[in-house]
Amino acid sequence: MKYVLKCLYLWLSFLLSLATDAEITGEVIFRHPDNPNELWIADVENTDNAHLLFKQKHPIQKLSVQKNGPFIVTTAKSDNPTFPFDVYLVDRSEVLVEEHNLTHKIFTEILDVKVSQYGDIFFLNNQIITNINRAPPPSSGIYFIPNYDIEKFINLEFSIINIPGPAPDLVLPKKKHLLLKGVETNRVALSPNRHQIAYDTEEGVFLFNLNTGEVVQISRGGSFPAFSPDGKKIAYVYRYSGFAHEIEILSTDTLRYLGNIEKLENHVKFLDLKWSNDGKYIVYTIYGGGADILKQIPPDTSYHNHAVTLDGKERFNILDGIFDNGVPMFDWVTSEVSYTVEPKNRLTTLWGKLKQ
Repeated sequence: MKYVLKCLYLWLSFLLSLATDAEITGEVIFRHPDNPNELWIADVENTDNAHLLFKQKHPIQKLSVQKNGPFIVTTAKSDNPTFPFDVYLVDRSEVLVEEHNLTHKIFTEILDVKVSQYGDIFFLNNQIITNINRAPPPSSGIYFIPNYDIEKFINLEFSIINIPGPAPDLVLPKKKHLLLKGVETNRVALSPNRHQIAYDTEEGVFLFNLNTGEVVQISRGGSFPAFSPDGKKIAYVYRYSGFAHEIEILSTDTLRYLGNIEKLENHVKFLDLKWSNDGKYIVYTIYGGGADILKQIPPDTSYHNHAVTLDGKERFNILDGIFDNGVPMFDWVTSEVSYTVEPKNRLTTLWGKLKQ
């Protein structure tokens, strides 16, 4: 009898573990699908608790949340015809939460923005020269605002400094934005180890080593790079004729191919790629799902967030049911991974040591 009960207990435990593995947990901050200047927060496991968190002045284009920290960073588009895009910081630890403009109408088109778990901010500018530009706008490239200098960027005027060479010193002059790399890129991803970033161009995906300045192309034609929570893997998407068809995964240490995920859900537009907090799933966001040309099924007009295991066997949706139109963009509030970062110096020290 004891043997039977023990077997039954083990079997139930096994079934329970399977159910648990097929779930994604954690809080997310997301943009409202119908009111694009509103930030909401919800628990993935219980979306009934979704509620308004903050309302910005201008419509939000991009969103990034500091893991285990108070910062929310967004890009928003104003009605200014010359410099319509800006980077905004929301600090949830403030008594009176408000948005802080960090770029002050300096940049022409900010394509992406990310905040690291340490509070450092990276953003991408696309230089657009028009007849109404009074002076040449900042060049295209990856820009950087370190956490310890954010206060200087609030409600002040700034200019651009270009740092030459592969190993720039990050001791910032007062009131300067920092151009890390001049490149025409669409998206940037941050590794949790603080040593690498990834970006994509028309040619593919590149890894940029922040310590050495070395750039390595890891994919030809890939886009939407995303690091795993432990920084040991990177995923990106292959698109053909505008549609995403396959997600590929590489080791960031050896650049060894680790696998791919095929048969992505049909869509009109591919919008985002993220890992789950535990690194077991990849979540991709699409618009206009459900289309089937062969069956003459037209696409819907909503957003979908599809979760899939790394082997592609388990697939399910998250954030369904909050709004009829779905959730267009989100980011995780917390991370379940404990990071070991070596060395533990600031970025300024790391890069400055290269010149000693």
